[in-house]
Formats: sequence, structure tokens, C-alpha cells
Amino acid sequence: MRFLCRNCDARIHTRHCWEGLSIICPNCGRSTELRYREGQSIANTEYSISFSDFKQLLTYEPYAKAIDPVIKKLLKCSIERAEAGPKLVAEDGSLIPLETAHIEIQLDPGSQQTIYNAAMSQWH
Repeated sequence: MRFLCRNCDARIHTRHCWEGLSIICPNCGRSTELRYREGQSIANTEYSISFSDFKQLLTYEPYAKAIDPVIKKLLKCSIERAEAGPKLVAEDGSLIPLETAHIEIQLDPGSQQTIYNAAMSQWH
């Protein structure tokens, strides 16, 4: 997938599922959020979901009943909900950043399909 840096318009090539993540642009060295451009076509991504979609699954309260058990099982964690947003807490008590959780799930084909199926059950 090709994104453009919001600061210098450099082309950044990365996977579809990184959409919504903030990265440091390799060209200008400034933070930029990976976003689709208006009219950009998106290739078939099979079971991957973007970080933006993953974040929505965890922050939109009506999805919690269906999504939380899936996340807890895949990441072996608990989920604490607060006004600032959800916190994923590992078994050892450490926090799992949402970005890390998303990438971990997307790198495992079985986990990727599991979260995709759970998401589709909420989005249809």
C-alpha cells in the first residue's frame, strides 16, 4: 500500500493494515499518520484489518461484548475500560500498546482471521 507523508508528501510503502498508525517519515523525520488518500483504491487484503478499524473495535462500546473475549483470548490479557480509552493489560501486569496488539494479531494468520471474523460479525 502506498501512503503519502502529511508533511513532505514523500511516498511511504507499507502494508494496508498499518493505515491509522503514526510513524516517523523516513524522508523528513517527522511524525505522520498513515491515511488513505481520497479516491485511492485499496487492494484485496483478505483477512487483514487496518489499525484504524482495530482501534474502532476496541473503543466503540457496543462492540465490547463480542470483541473483548476475542482480544482477551488472542493476547492473553485483560481489558480495562476508562474514559481515556481501553487498556490492554498482559498477564504480568504490563500494558500492551494498541499498536503492538494490532501488529501482533496481524502477523499471525490464525489470529488475523479470528479478529477479522469477529469484526465482520459487528460490521454487517
